[in-house]
Amino acid sequence: MCSEQCKREYYCSKKCQKTDWPRHKEKCQPMEQHLLDMRRSIQKIQEVPHIMDDLRTAIALELLSIFQSPNTDPEEIHVIVILVFIRPCYPPDYFDLMNPNVPLEPLLQRTMFGTLRFVHVLNRADVEEEPLEEQYLLSSRIHEASFIRLGNRRLGR
Repeated sequence: MCSEQCKREYYCSKKCQKTDWPRHKEKCQPMEQHLLDMRRSIQKIQEVPHIMDDLRTAIALELLSIFQSPNTDPEEIHVIVILVFIRPCYPPDYFDLMNPNVPLEPLLQRTMFGTLRFVHVLNRADVEEEPLEEQYLLSSRIHEASFIRLGNRRLGR
C-alpha cells in the first residue's frame, strides 16, 4: 500500500500507514515535487566530473560482465539501473537531518561534507518480469539493512 499523496512510502496496511503518518507528514510531498527535487539532485551530480566518471565505470563494468557471459543473447536489450544514496559523512549531521525534532533551517546553514554510495548497478533487460519500482524498493532495503548492521539507526526514524 502506498501513501496516497506522494506515492513514495509503501505500507503493508492502512493501519501501518496511519501509525507512520506523524513521521511521514514532515516529508510528504506530491510526486511532481519529488520528481523536480530528483531532477535537481541529478543535475548537481552531473556537475561533478569524478562522480560521472565513476558512474560510467560502474556501467562499463556491469556491461562487460554481461557481454562476457556465455549465456548473453547479443540481441537482448539491457537496462542498467544505478542506485545512488547521498548522505552527510559526519554521523551527527546525518542524524540531525533525519530527526524531525531538529529544526531544518539551522541545518541548511551548516556546511556538511557528503558521501555518495553506489548501492547497486542492476541489469534488468526485462522490466516487465522485474518492475524497476520493486527493484528499487529491494535495493533500498538492502542499503538500509547494511547501514543498520554498521551500527546506525534506522533511516528516517
